[in-house]
Amino acid sequence: MARSMLKAKSLPNTFWDEAIHIAVFILNRSPTKAVKDKTPFEAWHRFKPKVDFFKIFGCTAYAHIPSQKREKFDEKGEKYIFVGYSDQSKAYRLISPRTNSLVISRDVIFDELKAWKWENYDIEVPRFFEEPDSSHSEETQFIQSPIPSARTSDPSSPDSTLRLNARTRSLADIYESCDLALSALEPQKFEEAVKENIWQDAMDEEIRVIKKNRTWELVDRSKSKDIIGLKWVFKTKFNEDGSIQKHKARLVAKGYSQQP
Repeated sequence: MARSMLKAKSLPNTFWDEAIHIAVFILNRSPTKAVKDKTPFEAWHRFKPKVDFFKIFGCTAYAHIPSQKREKFDEKGEKYIFVGYSDQSKAYRLISPRTNSLVISRDVIFDELKAWKWENYDIEVPRFFEEPDSSHSEETQFIQSPIPSARTSDPSSPDSTLRLNARTRSLADIYESCDLALSALEPQKFEEAVKENIWQDAMDEEIRVIKKNRTWELVDRSKSKDIIGLKWVFKTKFNEDGSIQKHKARLVAKGYSQQP
């Protein structure tokens, strides 16, 4: 998803962290089979998220320049690239490749069909983070100097610990509010599956169907032929209401091993 967003607006890979951050932001507000009749955001915060403010990642944006930061005959707005949503306020994150600066602004006009033209600009975009500010008195905040990203800050620092603890909830509380089906977790390999009866039964059923349909014939191994391996694939199927329909195990050939 992040790769598609970067390519859609021809953004350089230096924006990868912003793309991943906004992708997770969107997925947390999108329906998922893992949570019955809720989005992950609603399961965590216990209220439905708003999505009417969503904009296309990488589109052109024009932010208003406050009168305190411009002269009388200066431009009242400046062109930026939209890269996400503020973690500190109901505002947008905008980056200017011209000045290598980050702007946090609520007063923004978007042109979602246009993208930035990179012919005359350096694509080395620095990482920025937002200073926590409880007042948010200004509609537009300018962060001129590149500072290490908060997304890569040390989680063991006192400030990080304080912020994490303030939003911690027990897993039991989350599972209860989400109605998560713990038995729906799918094993990734055979050694994990054989430890659970539901997956053992699913594998037995797959072998029974293979024998019934005469899918293959057992022969002696040939030393002159390359052998294609097999692997188990496990999948939990759900009903429309989110309840578990069945546990399915499939024995498939590793067709990619035929490539030279």
